[in-house]
Amino acid sequence: MSSSSSSSIIAEKCRKELKEMMKDPRNKKCADCGNYPATWTSCNIGIFLCFRCSGIHRGLGVQISFVKSATLDDWNHKLLSRFKEQGGNHMINLRYEAKLIADEKINDSSTQIEVVKFIRNKYEKKIWFKNIKTSSSLKKEKKTRNRTKSKTTSRKSSNATSYEQYTNGGGSSRNRGKSYGSRQSGITQSPAIKPMPELNKRDSFLSNNELDLFYKESHDDDKAIKQQQELQKKRDSKDVMDLIQEYPSFDDNNNNNNKDKAKSNILSKYHNNMNNMNNMNNMN
Repeated sequence: MSSSSSSSIIAEKCRKELKEMMKDPRNKKCADCGNYPATWTSCNIGIFLCFRCSGIHRGLGVQISFVKSATLDDWNHKLLSRFKEQGGNHMINLRYEAKLIADEKINDSSTQIEVVKFIRNKYEKKIWFKNIKTSSSLKKEKKTRNRTKSKTTSRKSSNATSYEQYTNGGGSSRNRGKSYGSRQSGITQSPAIKPMPELNKRDSFLSNNELDLFYKESHDDDKAIKQQQELQKKRDSKDVMDLIQEYPSFDDNNNNNNKDKAKSNILSKYHNNMNNMNNMNNMN
């Protein structure tokens, strides 16, 4: 039997089941406007629709309402089972029209604008929606609870067996010869932890004495103080050569005239200082 023939057989069986659902008087008429016949469906919502309302449902988008014909399109068992779980027109209207006033409900004589507005408020905006637990939803909750319970119990049992294997040394053949604790006292102990080895100092190309000397020379505060005192003495000195040595050196590329000007400026400053000092002494 080919795949096409098997799929056609499945589709025919699904159509028969849909026809059986359409025999229910609440599913014979449209879930929105109440018009006959309701041969179209919204698969994800789970309702039967008339031709006019099915076109408006298509305009909502597949993410809100997925429209499919109950008599013309091919169905599969998975899609049909999800459609049946919703409960049909009556159960869906209990939720989506829970807060609806009777005067706001549309009928087969309503205008196109009124129908579009009603369907958008009902399924897109969910103005009158109220979550009511049905028998199918309660069954789903029970199934999910049982699944979660079975998962948690299996995890607990697996964790317990692994802990027993670790403490008793059982389990695989690799761990049977190893003892992880003192069995005589009955108290399980963790394996002995080796102490961390002491980290040796980083090797250097200099000896310890050379490193000490290098540190003292680079961090000798007395030497820095002495150098500062010597510079101050040169600045306070009356010798002209000390002043010239203190002045920054010139590059060879500069002209000799610039050097002479710099030296003459220093000499003039020196003579001015000397004259000022002599005048002060004479006044005293």
